[in-house]
Amino acid sequence: MKNREVKRKGDSSQGTGSVEELGEETERTPSQLFDECTPLLASRHPAKIEQARGVIDKILQALGLDPSAYQKWADLSIKAGSVDDPSLKMAKAILEFMPVVIKLESQRPGLVKYFADNFGLVCFGRTVTDSRYFTEWYDALSRTDAQQGESERQKWVRLVSESLSAVGLSNQIIEQLFTTWKHCSRDSNPFTSVSKNTAALLKLYSIAQYKTTVPTLVEEFGIHNFCRYDPQVLINQFEHKNAPGDFGLLVFPKTDWNEAFDQNSGVISQLATKSTQLGINLRIVEAGRVNELLARTGKMVRKSGGKIMYLVLGGHGSLDDIRLGGDPHFGETDGRRRVVTTQDVLRPETRLFRRWFADNPQIVLVSCSTGGDGGIAEKISAQLNARVTAPVKPSNVNTIQLFRTGGDRGDGGNDLDLWVVYTRSQSAKFNAGARIRDDGWFEIRLV
Repeated sequence: MKNREVKRKGDSSQGTGSVEELGEETERTPSQLFDECTPLLASRHPAKIEQARGVIDKILQALGLDPSAYQKWADLSIKAGSVDDPSLKMAKAILEFMPVVIKLESQRPGLVKYFADNFGLVCFGRTVTDSRYFTEWYDALSRTDAQQGESERQKWVRLVSESLSAVGLSNQIIEQLFTTWKHCSRDSNPFTSVSKNTAALLKLYSIAQYKTTVPTLVEEFGIHNFCRYDPQVLINQFEHKNAPGDFGLLVFPKTDWNEAFDQNSGVISQLATKSTQLGINLRIVEAGRVNELLARTGKMVRKSGGKIMYLVLGGHGSLDDIRLGGDPHFGETDGRRRVVTTQDVLRPETRLFRRWFADNPQIVLVSCSTGGDGGIAEKISAQLNARVTAPVKPSNVNTIQLFRTGGDRGDGGNDLDLWVVYTRSQSAKFNAGARIRDDGWFEIRLV
């Protein structure tokens, strides 16, 4: 890259020498130094943690990161969030994020400083999968000259946009994708979210038989977060998009501040496979607003001439609402236009949506804390005469099993059943608004 030169020694702005100089001083590599710090960080002893942080400070500064990265890591760290002690919280965050930084720098010397300087990044992911996006883009950007007056970040945006345009997406759609991806990351910096979704989208395009697959999935079904789904599931959806008859529906939110909905690919694939075996097409929709959800769903019902046999509805939730977009973590709180509330569900006109569903449909909420007494799950069950399963506490979904019961359950409903296991929460189950305990095929209404 002609317009970039990464300085490796004596970076005075960081106040320390380079990695090489640090290695000469200690006669150990950054990786070796970090390995020696690991037991100190894991000790839970404040003095030992402080000793380790002194060494980590020098490593980070030598790589081009300010030690204030600690605080950002602690804010993003799932592991650190489980403890209250500030010293231990910081130690857990370092143990979670530092290995990727060390690995990246060993693979591409200068990479960490390049992204810190040009993209404002302090977080480089927590897994090997995350790290590969950095090495791939570092190599691609290094091979590409910037246009006149173009920054490195602007060059990256241009390259991403060009790749998306090449698969048939309009400039307007590309802008919408960038907006969505900005709000689908634990980090407010969109680099990783944009990178992994672009990679997933391009992979799908490369293996799909029909080159209109990606534009159709975006425009007709609102799908933006391609990294959430196995490519074959989306290809099957495209190829059966005009199939008549009843269908299953999975709705996920467009925005996702903590990447919770990126973790369900295997669950969705399992559901799609079983649904196909039972002769029911699964259709996946992403919606960022309530009116978008209703418009897309109504269009599918009218086009298929069928009814919704089951619904899996995801969104960041609480007892009284399910959020599809405009997450408050990004200062977008324009209320009910992006949030399904209990008030929405209780409106008399909501009962009209029953005609979209089969009798006594199965509904699963992938939405935290929605299963509490008097909550939105109970209200949906009553309004839609549905069998609803929802978590009672913050949780994600571990598995969803779809099967036929072999006959009518005796409540006038269809013979489908959804069996759900949540990761960190028990589930609450409702039938036509009444809480039930489900033991196999036998139900006990709880009074």
